[in-house]
Amino acid sequence: MVNVLAITLYFFFYFPPTYKMLHVGGKSKLKQLKTLDWMGIFLFSTGLVVFLIGMNWSGSAYPWKGGHVLGALFAGFATLVAFCFWESYAGIDYPLIPMRLFKNIQYDAIVACASLAAVVYYANSIIWPTMVSSLFTMDITKIGWLSCAIGGGLLLGQILGVAVAITTAFVAAVTTSNERKEKQTTALLLIGTIAAGYIENLTLSTTTYLCDPADIGLVTGVMGAIRTGLSAIATSMYSSNLATESAKYIPQKVMPAALAVGLPEPSLLALFSGITLGDFTAVPGISAGIIAATGTAVKDAYAMSFRTVYLCTIPFGVLLILAGLLSPNVEQYLTDEVARKMHDRNNEKGEQPVRKEIIEEV
Repeated sequence: MVNVLAITLYFFFYFPPTYKMLHVGGKSKLKQLKTLDWMGIFLFSTGLVVFLIGMNWSGSAYPWKGGHVLGALFAGFATLVAFCFWESYAGIDYPLIPMRLFKNIQYDAIVACASLAAVVYYANSIIWPTMVSSLFTMDITKIGWLSCAIGGGLLLGQILGVAVAITTAFVAAVTTSNERKEKQTTALLLIGTIAAGYIENLTLSTTTYLCDPADIGLVTGVMGAIRTGLSAIATSMYSSNLATESAKYIPQKVMPAALAVGLPEPSLLALFSGITLGDFTAVPGISAGIIAATGTAVKDAYAMSFRTVYLCTIPFGVLLILAGLLSPNVEQYLTDEVARKMHDRNNEKGEQPVRKEIIEEV
């Protein structure tokens, strides 16, 4: 419903400058399309996709040290390095991501804050519902309400106002969670994502202050690409770690617990199949007591697994704090000047161009 309202308001009230108003005397759309950095687009997208494939394979489809995983990770990383060299030394007029942007430390700090705060949201939006269903409840309605802690916290943080320290501390504190700490865990993640939302609101709105008005689209696009790419990598890493740790801890916790309450040892394989399927009727020698003991053991195993996953957030949090310390004070840029103005959509031909950009044809 909110998205429908946003699209409606966008259509009726948002009139940015048109292409012709921004490129008077410049290249046509077709010629502009031909000048795109196609090699850069190929290297960046291919490298990121191959690297993410390696991350998703690790710990689930193949072991971390397997050739498939290492090959995909190294190939993806090497391609991304090649992309950086291409952007720096190819000498093209319009690189996909100009490396000159990263000479501005303040811009780098803002991009890092935005990206690392986004990691909190995107990664937890995947991990948190799994955590809820594994530790706290199987009720679909309750899972839905508890899952609102992530999105709701982010939205609330965007209208409120140390955030980097709060995000780091409260998200990392989720490592103390188990099946008996539902309210505490939900509160910790809610507070952590509120702080992340506050960071997102600041960084997304201030990044344009640090560049020339002609580069507004460029700097926000670069930040968006880095933010999304790092979030995808972190999400893959969290999911892979969860799969690896749960595969390690579930047998360690379940086997002694089930055998201690009378499960025949030959039935262990069928028991693990039952855990995966959520149905224990085909397990020989199963009883209500064994099912209860198995359920408790599985929750303990997931609690240990999620502890490892959330410990992985601490390095991201430390980097977020460092980036926050390097972030600039943008108060000097808060003036009445409007670099890009709206226009009357019904009178486009009669309006003056926003900025005349003459591009020599080669």
